[in-house]
Amino acid sequence: MIVTVAAGPYAHLRELADGRGVDGIEVRREVLEPGRIFPRMLREGAWDVAEMSLATAYILAGEGDGRFVPLPVFPSRTFRHSSLYVAADSRLSGAAGLRGARIGVLRYAMTTAVWVREMLSRQYSVPLESLRWVVGESSPHPASVSVEVVGGAGALEAMAVSGQIDCLVSGRTPAAVRTGRLRRLIPDFLAEEKAYFNATGAFPIMHVMVAKRELLEARADVARRLLSRFEEAKKHAEEGLANFDLSIYPLPWMPAYVEDARRAMPAGLWPYGIEPNRSTLTAFANALAAQALVGRFLPPEEVFARV
Repeated sequence: MIVTVAAGPYAHLRELADGRGVDGIEVRREVLEPGRIFPRMLREGAWDVAEMSLATAYILAGEGDGRFVPLPVFPSRTFRHSSLYVAADSRLSGAAGLRGARIGVLRYAMTTAVWVREMLSRQYSVPLESLRWVVGESSPHPASVSVEVVGGAGALEAMAVSGQIDCLVSGRTPAAVRTGRLRRLIPDFLAEEKAYFNATGAFPIMHVMVAKRELLEARADVARRLLSRFEEAKKHAEEGLANFDLSIYPLPWMPAYVEDARRAMPAGLWPYGIEPNRSTLTAFANALAAQALVGRFLPPEEVFARV
């Protein structure tokens, strides 16, 4: 069986296509930026397995759209405390000060925005109903939320620099940070992210791998075999984190970073599967329901493939 897979350029997927079909599956991987994968998979199902926004996967499940089945494989995950930016001369000094703020984000329903709202509400007691949203692109949002649409990411960054919005949410570092016109709202974001993880057990997931339902129905064991292949590829990547004789990653103080992360996450740095990620998936599903992006809490057993 040949399985086509599309995902970003992740080190933990690099060896996914190795194995030469010894498990009965020949993986043919295409490496693309996730932003190019998402629309093609949604529109035309361009691959058998592809990376997808976690929010999109849950929203589709909530709508009863059964074209794709998420696998408990998470290629992209990151804490989002570092993603809040304000004008250099802003009086804001922390996330708790965002009560009543006007916040810009590319899309209201994007995964990053869901996690930021969850974090603001839970960790900093910011009432979500007090926030006003400005978005660069239209996306689903509840009728109870008023959303202003402007002209894309560039317009949002300019509004943040000028103070027309109080805070910009961006997964990518805005150019204005490098020129000193924007700064992070939470300078010591690492400490805040660790506090969030210690309190919640959640390591925010951004993207998930989804498979066409017809692929999983073709062979009863294909989901299990694919998960095993993803796990093996990740194992090889993690071995590189233990090899400090070679500069595999172009980053100074790599041993210190790795050892600190392992102390903070003794159960594993990047787990796949439902059970090791139950705290994270539960937090996300609760946030989606609380933010009225789905009609009810969706337990992971209703969303993910059984493997």
